[in-house]
Amino acid sequence: MKRYVWIAAAVAVVACCSCRSRTVARQVAGTVLEVSDSAVVSLRRDTFDMGRLREGERIVKEFAVRNTGRVPFVIGRVESDCGCIVSEYDRRPVAPGEAVSLDVSFDSRGYRGYVLKRVEVTTTLRNEPLVFYMEARIE
Repeated sequence: MKRYVWIAAAVAVVACCSCRSRTVARQVAGTVLEVSDSAVVSLRRDTFDMGRLREGERIVKEFAVRNTGRVPFVIGRVESDCGCIVSEYDRRPVAPGEAVSLDVSFDSRGYRGYVLKRVEVTTTLRNEPLVFYMEARIE
């Protein structure tokens, strides 16, 4: 009988620990990044405010990368200045007038205070990347 109690207790502890380590990402409304063969990008701003986050919270900013030029392009890579930024993007060619999704997530685990992170998006149009920043205040 004691054996079953210990097994039940161990299962409960493992279940509780695994639930705490999971964080649900908060979604942020989309922004359109316009990319053209004549200009790298048309942005209304280069810094996107993620707001106030609790330490350990993850947030996802949704972007649409729109081709405003006359030549198709492909997003080659999306890089950041740290491992706390992860991106997911459509790797298919973007025809003129079309758009593809780009989701950039920030994991605030291990950060406190004001955070400013650089994100670079490279396309097949130019070697020069599109650069923007994501900022947040971590409590």
